[in-house]
Amino acid sequence: AVATAVQTVEALFKVLSPTVRHVHLALDAVAQYQLSFWDAMLWAGAKDNGISEIWSEDFAHGRTVDGVTFQNPLR
Repeated sequence: AVATAVQTVEALFKVLSPTVRHVHLALDAVAQYQLSFWDAMLWAGAKDNGISEIWSEDFAHGRTVDGVTFQNPLR
């Protein structure tokens, strides 16, 4: 069931993989923007790939960090 769900997501969306560059961007964002490392990794992947919005309930709704805006879709 999980394998099928993963295959469905891969077929519908472009799946991005983290890179070493993302780790460096994330570490800088932890220091500069006080994000947790894992939140900063999501942000770095978005920033590096030209994605301007992240949907997650884990971030402050409406906060923009260097061109990437966090939206809580459950709000």
